[in-house]
Amino acid sequence: MVDLMPKRAAFLQKLGITGLILLLVLNVLVLARATLMFRPGEPQSETEEARLAAYALASYYRREAQRRGLDENPAVREALARFNYEVEQAVTPEGVALAMTQQGRTVESILQREEEAAREQYLLQLVSSDPRVLATRQPARVLIGSELGEDGIPRVVVDDPQGVLSPETRQRILNDPYLRELTRLVEIQVANGKSELLATRTLTSQIEALRGEVERLRNQLQAIMRTGGYAELSGPGVVIQVEGRPTRSGVEQPILAADVRDLVNELLAAGAAGVEVGGQRVVATTSIRSVGDQILVNQQPIVTRPLTIKAVGDPRVLKSSLDLIRNSVTFPFHIEVEEYPLVTLSAHEAPGT
Repeated sequence: MVDLMPKRAAFLQKLGITGLILLLVLNVLVLARATLMFRPGEPQSETEEARLAAYALASYYRREAQRRGLDENPAVREALARFNYEVEQAVTPEGVALAMTQQGRTVESILQREEEAAREQYLLQLVSSDPRVLATRQPARVLIGSELGEDGIPRVVVDDPQGVLSPETRQRILNDPYLRELTRLVEIQVANGKSELLATRTLTSQIEALRGEVERLRNQLQAIMRTGGYAELSGPGVVIQVEGRPTRSGVEQPILAADVRDLVNELLAAGAAGVEVGGQRVVATTSIRSVGDQILVNQQPIVTRPLTIKAVGDPRVLKSSLDLIRNSVTFPFHIEVEEYPLVTLSAHEAPGT
């Protein structure tokens, strides 16, 4: 039996793909920075520079999908949309770079997978249209793959022990340059004049596919945890200090839970990726309520003299979103808002953990 699965070649191909992604990331980063250096107008932040580089990489992937005839493929379109979404959600240069590398590997893997599936369907069509195959009644199997020849050039190899393929179809398959790029063994079953693909994945390719799926799910889980508040979140943002002003009687006006909720709601409405109040991360199930002279956030008492609120997002937008409250005569508190290039929010911890 001829070895139809050149594992060493497949490994080198995978290694080359990873290297290509890293090289593309570096190239587009350098190109984006060079472009911005000579662009007149308002200077761009490092995050926007990185985002521009990511968009350049996404453009490359779109062209590559079109070149391979996969621009309308649902899986490819979904992967490209996910790439753009993760890049847009990132709030730091590091986050953009992470999205580029992680989602870039995913896009490249899906492009390769879907292109291989298209080759297999093309091969199945060739076999199915063979007059000898159409006349075959007894079950038979044909194995077709690609291997490196002695000259280092890929060649198609056909294993047809029962001779169900006509010489014309066999020769056409052997000479087809499109099929020389097959990366895995294709097994076709013929019976009663019909042909169908059998499982084409070896145990190794199944493991690789599962690892890819695990990585995709892990990346998705991390993104959900960060945006949902269950993982630490870092990025540009603001730190807010709120203190009560003394009343006419000289007693400091206490901060109420409703006041805190108003501030949090304004920040979230302004696009904050995450908010932390008094050291407590705000999540979907967070409650902010007053109990006596204390304020509880996530059922935990917080310090209110002063009250510290952190938020990750566009610092200028977040700061301006509080102008209405800060300038309101009915809001009896002093608010200081400081912009920072890096603010870190703690992960939410459920009570009792």
